[in-house]
Amino acid sequence: MYHTATDSSSLMLLICWACLSVEAYICPVYRTVFPTYDQFRSVFVLMGFTFVDGLLDVVRAGSPPALSFFESLPSAIPRHAWGVYVLVLKKPGYKSLIYVGSGTEAKTGIRSRLRDHATRRTVPSGVEKAYAAGYTISHSAVLAHCPLPSAANVPLFRLVVLALEAAFSCFFWAMRSRTKSYSFDNVCPWSRDAFTYGGLCSHSSLMESTYGLDFTAEELEAMAATSAQHKRDYDRAYGANLRANPTEAYKESQRAGRAKHAPKLKINQQAAVQNKTYHCDVCNVSCRDNASLELHNKSPRHIQRADRGTGDWECAPCNLSFKYKSAWDIHVKSKTHLRIIGDDELKGYGKYYCDPCNVGFTLPGQWEAHIKTGGHIRKTGAPAPDPEDKKFHCTTCDKRFGYQSHYDAHCRTQKHIKKTST
Repeated sequence: MYHTATDSSSLMLLICWACLSVEAYICPVYRTVFPTYDQFRSVFVLMGFTFVDGLLDVVRAGSPPALSFFESLPSAIPRHAWGVYVLVLKKPGYKSLIYVGSGTEAKTGIRSRLRDHATRRTVPSGVEKAYAAGYTISHSAVLAHCPLPSAANVPLFRLVVLALEAAFSCFFWAMRSRTKSYSFDNVCPWSRDAFTYGGLCSHSSLMESTYGLDFTAEELEAMAATSAQHKRDYDRAYGANLRANPTEAYKESQRAGRAKHAPKLKINQQAAVQNKTYHCDVCNVSCRDNASLELHNKSPRHIQRADRGTGDWECAPCNLSFKYKSAWDIHVKSKTHLRIIGDDELKGYGKYYCDPCNVGFTLPGQWEAHIKTGGHIRKTGAPAPDPEDKKFHCTTCDKRFGYQSHYDAHCRTQKHIKKTST
């Protein structure tokens, strides 16, 4: 796209509009003031920018410019002009850095901004950190400039200069990170890893705005809503990333915050339970906060009760009622219920059935043990089993047992222990 430009002005116009046309978030003022390319182009051309030589050659070179390109630019600062500048910062033994900024002071323009850098007064945070790390400015140059605008045009023209600053920052990738997009998407024509120098710009100038522009009430409301939504999205993404990859400072702040608010939180949670602020009517349970209520509503117990309801489930033969159908289902399969409703039903409960005792068993061993019990013998009048058939004999107490478990239990009784000890 940029290869169609015939001069530096048309090249930078295309890059500016590419930055303004990205799908990512930028300050909504730009899209409100410049909704179409023609509107932006008319103001851009009206400002009468002058650009440094060689911009077209840089695009046609097919690779990012080397640091020598910036160092070859003239360092002269035009008077009574606004513009975009570049700083080259060096430190022996370290990668060189660049910073792209703009100067739009109403009276002195770009000269005032570069004077701030020379005196290290009111400098951007990235440049300040570079100073602290031992970097110094080895060269500065003005990439583009235009005459000072009239007072009436200051707000509108300042937006264009900020857009041009963003275009140069993206084009030469003067950004601090190589992985973040800074809302530039794929505007930069080269791979970011191909640049031989580093950047110091912390954000896109398209995130900034200006004052003095006239907007309707509807436009102001729309821009405010866009900005608020962007802030919510950013805070949500930032918080999620911080929770997924917490720093030590974040962990410590979380611990301090929990300790600080714990007493008041406990009081509020107790009040919520007492006042049934977060109450589940299905389960008749009060939770301490909304998060706990949401967890409860996802629990199997709540889901089961919600599906089956809370009405009364009655069993007329047994004269019993149940609050939940699950309890009723269990009851109608029980031995108690089956005995009451009739033998035929109960016989189906177990394969091995004792008619006199009205008891069913699923295993033959259970049935054999049952017919040897005193309860069964009394009901049937059957003769008591011969004691000699009981092979487990306690000679101390002169008692016999049919099962090893019964014999072992007898040996643990106090009566047996006393006899064996005397």
